[in-house]
Amino acid sequence: MVKQLLTALVVGLVAGAALSYYLFPQVETREVVKQEVVVQNRVRTIIRTVERPDGSTETTEERTDNSTSTAQSSSESVKYRTKNWNAAALATVSLSNLQPVYGAVVQRRVLGPVFAGLTVRADGEFGLSLGMEF
Repeated sequence: MVKQLLTALVVGLVAGAALSYYLFPQVETREVVKQEVVVQNRVRTIIRTVERPDGSTETTEERTDNSTSTAQSSSESVKYRTKNWNAAALATVSLSNLQPVYGAVVQRRVLGPVFAGLTVRADGEFGLSLGMEF
């Protein structure tokens, strides 16, 4: 009875892991930000010199600057999907009779790094588990 239960538990865990691997592949999110800043300078300088009837002269100078400068920046960030399920096998020893007891733990992410799950042992005991990823 214990061997059948343990075998069924292991087969179920392996089948669940295989199905979740193929049905829910690891997805990544890529975010690419490209920014381009263009600055146009339009500088115009006009200097005029006028010749007056008294003999003074007027000089005219004109400068036009239509320069353009461009600055580019790019950043990329990759975020991988976090795993929401956790499964583990247990092997414990009872101190009263020194017999091994086998079991399994299955946990699901409930909030941020916190997992809640179910623990099942081959001797018929079961319980709830609460864990944290760090």
